[in-house]
Amino acid sequence: MVEEQGFRRMMERATPKFKPFSRATIKRDLLKAYVLERDKLKDLLSNVLGRICLTTDNWKSNQTRQHFICVTSHFVDDSWKLRKKILRFRALDPPYDGVSIANEICMFLCQWKIDDRILSMTVDNATYNDAMISCLKRRLVPRGGLSCGETLFHVRCCAHIINLIVQKGLTCISGILDKIRSFIKLIIKSSHRSEEFYDYAEKIFHLDVKRKLNLDMHVRWNSMYKMLGTSLYFKDVFLHLRYIHASFQSYIPLEDEWEKRKA
Repeated sequence: MVEEQGFRRMMERATPKFKPFSRATIKRDLLKAYVLERDKLKDLLSNVLGRICLTTDNWKSNQTRQHFICVTSHFVDDSWKLRKKILRFRALDPPYDGVSIANEICMFLCQWKIDDRILSMTVDNATYNDAMISCLKRRLVPRGGLSCGETLFHVRCCAHIINLIVQKGLTCISGILDKIRSFIKLIIKSSHRSEEFYDYAEKIFHLDVKRKLNLDMHVRWNSMYKMLGTSLYFKDVFLHLRYIHASFQSYIPLEDEWEKRKA
């Protein structure tokens, strides 16, 4: 983008003192900045007197189908402040199984020279994580890398467990949730429908339109709570649109369904 003529013309008008640069220059500068910050973080970790806790998660991009891994460290510095730093964020190469992920993490821990300073690793309940944890234990315990052997190493993510419980409990109103979710998508994807929706909310029902409709994420139960909260707040607008637009009727819950959702 930095070499496109349109971008350069825009920058020349916005900032007359702007000096054009190539993509090779920006790549070099970014890598230089990365190495500088990485080395600072390595120095910080080398001075940590206690043990280091790790959290890690993997996910797949819906657009590129590429898998990614992120490893975050948690530690107490010499000022007794709890710190949190991302140590690893990169694309994963197949296969995406527990052993391969353990190889990736173990290699990274050795490169950063913290393989003998780990206290625990928090992961979700995916099956491949059990294999990954077992593999890491076999490698780190002989090096003295785990405090108290392996007793404290494997920590299951409480937020993930709570999310699974909540999602299971919400199956009893899954049909109502699907309607609300589909309707919110229908509204927020169209500027015309969004304008109409909030116009009715403000002028007819005198609602605060600074509050906006929210879509949920299946991995975050609190986002579901927010979606339900905002939809209940705009319930009268939902029902109003159901009566004036026949095409919306299949998307909007009936009155008795709203009562179930409220409960």
